[in-house]
Amino acid sequence: MASGRVATQAITQQDANATMRRAIHTQHHGSSDVDGAEGGATKTVVTTVKKHALVPVEETVKVPVVRKEVKRYKEKQVVKAQRLVPVQKFKEVTETTMEVRREMVNGRPEKRAVPVTKTRMQPYTDYVEEEYDVVVQVPKEEVVTRTGYRMDKHVTSKLMEIEEDHVYELRPVLVEKTGFRQKELCDHHVFKKEHGLPVWDDDAKNGWLGKPKTPLYKSHLHRPNSAASLGGVTMVSAVGRPRSGRGMQRSASHGTLQRPRTGM
Repeated sequence: MASGRVATQAITQQDANATMRRAIHTQHHGSSDVDGAEGGATKTVVTTVKKHALVPVEETVKVPVVRKEVKRYKEKQVVKAQRLVPVQKFKEVTETTMEVRREMVNGRPEKRAVPVTKTRMQPYTDYVEEEYDVVVQVPKEEVVTRTGYRMDKHVTSKLMEIEEDHVYELRPVLVEKTGFRQKELCDHHVFKKEHGLPVWDDDAKNGWLGKPKTPLYKSHLHRPNSAASLGGVTMVSAVGRPRSGRGMQRSASHGTLQRPRTGM
């Protein structure tokens, strides 16, 4: 409940009627302050009547929210690869050929085939394994936390006190209602009216940070539970209630609950 008392604010009868129409619970009680004024042959009595009304007030609360997301990206990695490099080499090759030679045999020239062996270096291509680095783009995924907020709507029932000055004649007869005033006494109860949509941040945080608990809003107030008398309100008995008379309503000193009425 709010600390300290709030000063009474002067309002019009239209404002008082509007507050009573918006109220979800009303309670009347009279005031012991009676002001009697005598002017000529007419005597009037002024009685101050106070009304307590619960008026729902909608308030917006910012609540943090989180969710998990998958972050996809590509990472550069160096991979060892192998390849065959051509290398020119030489090897020894022995070749034998038949050469025709003229020789003198028994005094006569004759042809003879004589084998001739030669050695030479024959070039050939060989392949050697070689390692080299290859840079590749490797796709990766990881879990990130997206933070944001949502706007919840809570309804706080404010306890309003409306004062009326009832002017009676000698019988007494209600002449008029003047001096309408109201002041905010305290917050009576609270409940969430609407669960807002989350609004996510542009940047995500690495890893999963966990889900935060929804913060309590005005935890000192209770939720609406019944139509009993207003909590924390002391009833004051009315003074100057007429004993008889047709059309008179029941005294407000009993703290009877009444529905909000228009045209008060």
